[in-house]
Amino acid sequence: MGEACSRGDGAPWIKNDLGWIKGSIYVLDRYHLSKYVTQATAHMADITPIMWKHINNGDKKKVKELFSAIISATETETKKKAVQEAKKYILKNWDGIRNQYKSDYIGCSAEGHVSHILSARLSSRPLGWCKTGVDQMARLRAFEANGGVVYDLLLAKKRRRLEKQEI
Repeated sequence: MGEACSRGDGAPWIKNDLGWIKGSIYVLDRYHLSKYVTQATAHMADITPIMWKHINNGDKKKVKELFSAIISATETETKKKAVQEAKKYILKNWDGIRNQYKSDYIGCSAEGHVSHILSARLSSRPLGWCKTGVDQMARLRAFEANGGVVYDLLLAKKRRRLEKQEI
């Protein structure tokens, strides 16, 4: 992609990060979009593919019309509120949704990586860390997530140390 991507759930801090990398654009991740499409249409399952069709076609007007029809046909106030919340979320993030469909967009898993690789060890189940330790642990977890084998890394490090000793 010619532009850098800031991908996530639409939180303000993610959108604010766009200024950090020149030329970056915001892309709403598919997980959160699916979550809100489901929230809006789960009680009318036959509507779900129609919602996706309008989103995939980039037809914001039809998405708005469909939301209005869903809200009108929804009986309980609790469910109406949930549909209205989904409508607000999807329309507020419309540009980020459309950026998913750009021909040069290939995807990004930054949020998942932060959550599942780094936070799992460094903040979700936190331990005491010094600055050096947290940096080394983050690098090690990223190395492993990118296909590196920690045992091989340690073995290569040991070999280099032994070679230095021989010299």
